[in-house]
Amino acid sequence: MKETKPIGTLDLFGLECNKREFVCRKLQKVYQSFGYDPLQTPGIEFAETFSGHHGEGENLLFRIKDAQGKDLVLRYDMTVPFARFAADHPELPRPIKRYQMQMAYRDDAFDKGHFREFMQCDGDIVGCQSLTADADIINLAVTGLKALGFTNFIIRINHRDILKGIAEELGYRRREEILRIQRALDCADKFSKAHASVSNFTHKLMARNFSLSEIEKINALVFDSFNLEHPEELFKRTNNNISVRNGIKELQEITHYLPEEILQHCVFDLTLARGADYYTGFILEGIIPDSGLGAVLGGGRYDHLVQNCGGSDIGCVGMAFGLDRICVAMEEAQMYPNLVCPKILIGTSQHPASREIFEDTNILREHEINCDLSFDFTDREQALQYAKSRSFYGVIWDGEYFSLNDSPQYNHKIQTLLKEQPIFKKRL
Repeated sequence: MKETKPIGTLDLFGLECNKREFVCRKLQKVYQSFGYDPLQTPGIEFAETFSGHHGEGENLLFRIKDAQGKDLVLRYDMTVPFARFAADHPELPRPIKRYQMQMAYRDDAFDKGHFREFMQCDGDIVGCQSLTADADIINLAVTGLKALGFTNFIIRINHRDILKGIAEELGYRRREEILRIQRALDCADKFSKAHASVSNFTHKLMARNFSLSEIEKINALVFDSFNLEHPEELFKRTNNNISVRNGIKELQEITHYLPEEILQHCVFDLTLARGADYYTGFILEGIIPDSGLGAVLGGGRYDHLVQNCGGSDIGCVGMAFGLDRICVAMEEAQMYPNLVCPKILIGTSQHPASREIFEDTNILREHEINCDLSFDFTDREQALQYAKSRSFYGVIWDGEYFSLNDSPQYNHKIQTLLKEQPIFKKRL
C-alpha cells in the first residue's frame, strides 16, 4: 500500500481528538492549580539552540534550512525552548513557572505509544535553587496521573550525582566518560523495559563496548535494592564516593518534604539515567506497570541550561507528561468517560430552503444546543442514518424532533425550545 503520510505520525478525527483534549484539559487544570502559567514557543528553532544538550538525541533532530540559508531544527522537546525563552526574557520575575502543551518532533523509531510527532505536556520552574521545587515536581507528577484516573503507577527517582559516582568507581572521571555511562544506562534501561529482561540490559551494555568486568560491576551496583533512608550498603559498595553521598543526601531532602500519599508511588531506582545531557541532579520517570509502554512522564533538575542558552546561571527543574503514551494506556484500560459531544442535525425536505431554517439553527445555538445544519439529504431517513453514524443526539426534520439518545433532560430542553420559540411555533 502506498504511504500517504510520514511513518510515526497520526491522523486524528472526532472522538480520538476528544480523548486527547480530555487529557489536556485535565493536565491543564492540574498545572493551573499548582500556579503555572501557559507558554507557547515556535515549532522551529535555530539549530544552535539545540546544540550540545541532548547527547545521542541530537541524531534524532529534524534539520532544515530556510530561504535565508539559516540552519533550523524542528523542536525536539519543550525544555530547551523554555530555557531559551527564559534567557531571552531576564526581565520576567523569578521563579518562572510555566506549562506548555505542544508538538515535538524526533526522527526516531516508532512503536506502541511512541511517535515521531508527539505532544508533550511540560511543567517547569526556572529560577528556584531550593530542593522544595524538586519535591513539588514529584507532587505534580503524582497529582497529574491521579487526576487522569490512574491508581497503579510508579514514579522512579534517581540522581545524576549517584550515576556520576558509579562512573567514578569504574575509573571514569572526565565529563564525556561519565556521559557515556549515563547514556548507556539510559539506552539499556529503555531496552530492558521493552523486553522485560535484565539479561537484555547486559546485552545492550555489551553492544556499547563495555567489558564484562565493567558490566558485572555496573549490574552489582544498579540492580541491588537500596533503602533510600538506609543507604549504608550503597556507600560501602561505592567506597563512600562523595558524588554518591551528595546524590543520596539531596534525594533524602526531596523525599522528606513529600507526604506519604505521594511517596507511596515513588521508588528509588538506580537503573534510571535519562538521556539528555543537561540534567544535573534529581531525575524522575513515571511508568504504568503491565502497560507494555515506556515512561509516560519524565524530567529532573537541569541547573545550567538557561546559562547555556545565553542567560544567567539559575536553578531549573521540571517534567513532562507524554500525551500519546498516556492516551494509549487510558484506552487500553478503558478509562475514558463518554466523550461524545451532544449535538443534533437539522434538515428540511424543502428545496430550496428558506431563511428561517438558519434562524432556527442560530436560536438553538444561542441556547447552547450544538447544531449541524445540512441540505445534503433528500428525506428524513437519510438524515437519521447519517446522524446515527456520527453519534448525534437527534434530528430536527421540518421542525419535528427525532431523538436518538436516552437523555430525558436533553430531549425535554429541545422539545421546549421547539414549542416556545416564535419561529418554531410558526413552522409547527
